[in-house]
Amino acid sequence: MNILLLDDNKELVKSLKKGLIKKGLEVEAFIDPEIALKRLTEKTFDAIVSDIRMQKLDGIAFVEKAKPLQPNASFIMMTAYESTESAIKAFKLGVIDYLIKPFSIDKLFNLIIEDKKKIIKNEIHSDEIIGSSTIMNNVKNLALKVANENTTVTLLGESGTGKELFARFIHKNSKRAEKPFIPVNLNAIPETLIEAELFGVGKGAATGVEKRSGKFQLADGGTLFLDEIGDIPLYLQVKLLRAIQEKTIEIVGGSNKKIDIRIISATNRDLKKLVNDGKFREDLFYRIYVFPIKIPPLRERKEDIIEIFTHYIKKNKDIDIIIESKVIELLKNYAWPGNVRELENCAEYSFVLSNKKKIVLDDLPISIREGMNFSGIENKSPTSLQDMEIKAIINALNTTRGNKSRAARLLGITRRTLIYRIEKYKL
Repeated sequence: MNILLLDDNKELVKSLKKGLIKKGLEVEAFIDPEIALKRLTEKTFDAIVSDIRMQKLDGIAFVEKAKPLQPNASFIMMTAYESTESAIKAFKLGVIDYLIKPFSIDKLFNLIIEDKKKIIKNEIHSDEIIGSSTIMNNVKNLALKVANENTTVTLLGESGTGKELFARFIHKNSKRAEKPFIPVNLNAIPETLIEAELFGVGKGAATGVEKRSGKFQLADGGTLFLDEIGDIPLYLQVKLLRAIQEKTIEIVGGSNKKIDIRIISATNRDLKKLVNDGKFREDLFYRIYVFPIKIPPLRERKEDIIEIFTHYIKKNKDIDIIIESKVIELLKNYAWPGNVRELENCAEYSFVLSNKKKIVLDDLPISIREGMNFSGIENKSPTSLQDMEIKAIINALNTTRGNKSRAARLLGITRRTLIYRIEKYKL
């Protein structure tokens, strides 16, 4: 493990470095915060330990500058002057602990090791839900609280926010974790086939039609994830209601079958409005809307953007790569209409173009670079989300020379969603 130590007390930092090296850690020690910050642009560290009171730059300001450079590092602060105000500021920045001097080397070592164990455990069970902002931690805590219950959950959020990841997270932390998790994108199935896909086909369905199990049968004992539930046709909503209410499905051309499943649904549409418009059954709404969880769009958790970008840059690539400060500024201010999916695609694109040592502005997709004109870096005037979406779609289409499939991948949305938005905005 690589550790960076920072304290303008030369003797203390020397002593801490010696103690941690004896514990088997690799340590770099600094007495100048500016030099330490420069080093953070050159190498990745697992933990960063900094004093709060320093002459050149106080510890809080140091963490504010260091966090975007090392979003996955554990930050620990130390001080000889206990202050509630400083502690609150530190914790808000994502610092994991606040050590009062003097403290033992064992205490610091154990703090570093235990935090890394927690991170590894969280990565195993959260299925790549990346983000340590307050808003995301609150959403994860809600998901954890409901996971062990058999309560029906509805995940609300825009396309690309990670609704399926949260559905898997709930399943993996539930009593049904060893049973199947079956995802179904209702928006991707032709309307004429949805019933057979969901409920299966019996022997007597039609001449020449083979018997096959539907998604409900495949999920028996486990979790069925119904994505884009707002798009399910009205005539099938009755059968879905019965399946949820009575735990019984009606197989197409076959008999009824008892099932034991948990339903998690998701939508990017306003279900209450659909009910009012007569497009969604009110009784079904109340059956699925038992425990709603709203997944925030990326623009509402900007502090997670660099952490997510770095994660996808380094995913399956055992390298250290630096992100230019101008790139960080642009990524944090861009609107991200395609949310996490768009950011993931941006990371992959940037890595391919980069020299594998540093990500610079020219490595970013053109649609992202040009997007700075309307997302807050150059143009500071307020803009509606609709304007941002339109600009992003136009840029993506220009970049791909009108290829809708490639433009959709660049934006992190489905081709069907892109076509819907092109028609909606009359582009």
